[in-house]
Amino acid sequence: YFFNDAIIHSATGAQSVTVKAADSVQKPLFGTARGRISGSVADEDKRPVAAARLNARATAAGNMFSFNLMPGRFGGEAAYSAPDGHFVLREVEVDSDVQVDALKRGYPGAKSVAMKLAPGEKKTGVMITIPRGVAVTGRVTDKDNKPLSGVAVEPVESANDAMAGMRRMVIAN
Repeated sequence: YFFNDAIIHSATGAQSVTVKAADSVQKPLFGTARGRISGSVADEDKRPVAAARLNARATAAGNMFSFNLMPGRFGGEAAYSAPDGHFVLREVEVDSDVQVDALKRGYPGAKSVAMKLAPGEKKTGVMITIPRGVAVTGRVTDKDNKPLSGVAVEPVESANDAMAGMRRMVIAN
């Protein structure tokens, strides 16, 4: 490769290397082997869930603001479950608490227990159960009880607070 300045990205972060014309530079690079998580996704009746999107993400134990703002960024790329529900997540962050999120259109989200992988560790047998969920029906009205159109209603899991286990409804115009 021919270049004057380069930034080399590795598992330990970016490292800068400056090379002048006609010079040669040798620089040892050190990295950490990522982990791998494999397992299955099933519904409450133990039937495999195909095409669920899975992603490993950092957990913040005890942090009520723990949620994934950038899917696919922390623990490598997302994976999808096979027709038999099996999945493999590669390039998972190591030496940090992670959990696997499973999302499937038409189902509520689910997550694994938190786990910590050592460099190069291959965690197998992770089982994620996607619950049936709850059907919610109703009407959104204004203060005069007139129906509103074009309003999105989305269930959002509440944080670990006094209302844990409850659902809050977010309404946006």
